[in-house]
Formats: sequence, C-alpha cells, structure tokens
Amino acid sequence: MFWSKFTTSIRDTLWPTASMALGIDIGTTKICAVVARSENGSNKILGFGSVPFNGCKWSGDNNIPDVQQAIIEVCKQSGLRKCSMPKSVVIGVSEINCGCNTVGIVPFTNKVTKADMHRSLQASAVIRLPDDMSVLDILVQEYKIDFQDGVTEDLTGIANPLGMSGKRLEAWSHLLVGRRDMLEVVTSACKLSGINKHQITSSSLASAKTLLSTDDMKQGACLLDIGGEYASVIIYKFGQLVYTASMPWGGNYMTSCIALRLSVDRIDAEKLKIAFSERLAINPMDEQEMIIAALLAEKLEELCDFLDSELLKSEPNVKDDLKAGIVLTGGTSRLPGLFEIVANRFNLPVRMGVFQEPCMANVPLEYVSAAGLALYMPQK
Repeated sequence: MFWSKFTTSIRDTLWPTASMALGIDIGTTKICAVVARSENGSNKILGFGSVPFNGCKWSGDNNIPDVQQAIIEVCKQSGLRKCSMPKSVVIGVSEINCGCNTVGIVPFTNKVTKADMHRSLQASAVIRLPDDMSVLDILVQEYKIDFQDGVTEDLTGIANPLGMSGKRLEAWSHLLVGRRDMLEVVTSACKLSGINKHQITSSSLASAKTLLSTDDMKQGACLLDIGGEYASVIIYKFGQLVYTASMPWGGNYMTSCIALRLSVDRIDAEKLKIAFSERLAINPMDEQEMIIAALLAEKLEELCDFLDSELLKSEPNVKDDLKAGIVLTGGTSRLPGLFEIVANRFNLPVRMGVFQEPCMANVPLEYVSAAGLALYMPQK
C-alpha cells in the first residue's frame, strides 16, 4: 500500500530483513534515511534517500500526517517497501532539550541477570521532569556492584556485569530528555506509516557515533552539530558519553538575523546567505556583503559563547581532557569563518567531521546521522 517498488540498490538483492537496519533522521529542513546491513563484522550501505521537510512545531496532532507522508516518501527513496521493513528501525530527532547523568540501584540475588541489568537501567531513568518533558533514551555508561566507589574520573566501571556475583547493582547512565509532544507525533506518524516497532534517539548522538573514532572517544572529544534549527554538543571522555546539550541556533536563525538586519524577507535573506558563502573569497566585498560578514562574525561568537558555557557546565576543566579536540558537523557548520573562530577561541584541535567507515565512501555527508542510526545504534 505504502511502498510499491524497490530502488535499484535493493530491488535486485535478497537481503534477509533480520540483518537489515533502517535509520531515519528527522531534521528541520529535510528527512534522511539509510538502509544498512551489518553481518560478520562487515557493514554495507544498501540504499539511502532524502525528502525536503519544513520541520515540526510539535503542537498537537496536526503535524502527524505531514510527518507520516515524509517518512513514507523517504523510505521509498531509500529503496524500502512496507513488506520489507527491517527488524531494526531507529528514528533520530534533532530537538533534544538536555541530557543528564544518573544512577539506578537495585538488589539482586547471587549472580547478575539480564533482567537485573534492565531493572537497574529503568531505575536510573526515574527522575523528576516537567510535565511536558519525557526521557527519550537511556545510554549506559558503566555498572558497579556492591558499594564500589562512584563513577571515577576515568569511568573504570564494569562494562557488562552479566553473571557476576554480589547483592547490589548500580547502573550509571546518561539520559536524553525531549519534549513529550514531539515523541508522540513521531511515534504516531511511524505507526501510521507501517513502522510499528522503532526506537527514538538523538540525531546528533548518531552523528558522533559515525564521525568519532574509538580513539577520539577515549582521548576526549566534543562534537558540535549545527543544523537548520539547533546546535547540539556531544562530549565523550574515556570512551563514554558524559554530556549532551542543545540550543536553538542554526542556519534558520542566521537567515532570520540577515532578514532583520537588511529589512528583506526570509527567502531573499536565505539567497543572500548562500551567495555570500559562495562569494566570500572575492574581494573587495560590497556594502551589503560587509554587513553580512559583520553580522556573521557576531552570531558565530554567540555560538562560541554557547559552546564555552556548555563545556564549563559539563566539567570546569573539561577542555584539558579533550585531547581529540572539537569536531564540526551539520549543514550550518560550513558557514564561512566558523572553523577559524572556533579554533582561535578554544585553543583546541578543530576539524570537520568525515566518515570513519569505508562503506560510506559513496554516501553524501548529509546522511551522517541516518547512517549512524542504522549502523551503530541498533534498536533495543
């Protein structure tokens, strides 16, 4: 009913759906999907696609049909049909309000079971939240057994306590928190699209899984993901996720600032922003371009202020632990001058994010989040 034909990338293959994974990245300007297969330690991209999307305000049920139709269309573009839906479907959203580190404690008898581990994780998610907020995802940092010290500086806890003896199990985790109405819209749209089983998590976290190597995460790294509507910060130390945050700063914000400063409509402001980015190397600049350049420098300093404040919130001296530096990604990260301003402001190594996996050599970078959702964040 929904998806009538495979695209060439999948139509002529007979991959079992149990070994396939679908990642759908719901952004504010487009929705991207990647179909992947992981088997015997080898990853393969089977198909990908994207459709324009004007974003959601997440206000009631009015947005559900729009999100549903966009999901159906992007699955067509990536080569899926309803009868071939992969076993693992992970949805990424860009609007993650905050993250926090918590601990859940449960008693157990003799040896740790999978049920004990699940109970401890669920216990770590029992926190007080505003009525309009909900826990989006629970990400394990480490486990402790029987009154071990709390999380140490180097997070030297137990990765997998299954089968270990004791009486008291602690699960140290990082919670992703998002708006309840956003989760309800996405969940309803997925079910109407034929996706009954799925998981929702952070698109920026999926990008971090794709762009940061294991060594980066161990050495300490900060991912700054700047999209159309939001800028997100993801911080790893000693191989573990320790901090997440986001703010409403993105390409659309820059467009609005240009429109206000030059007294033009948003369509013209977007054209001016793109034209300025493409003509930056041409000198001298005319008066209008000089205004845009000054405005851009001002707003990029605002972004750096946000990043600086979030680094301090995560830990006062966290900059000393970011040996792998800051990695930039997202469509708005290509704004002229951003790389230089961030490098000068923080005195840390700065680089643009690139795919780590050879299987993504022919995949455009705009699919970084969807690829991470499909390859590195299997449905729980």
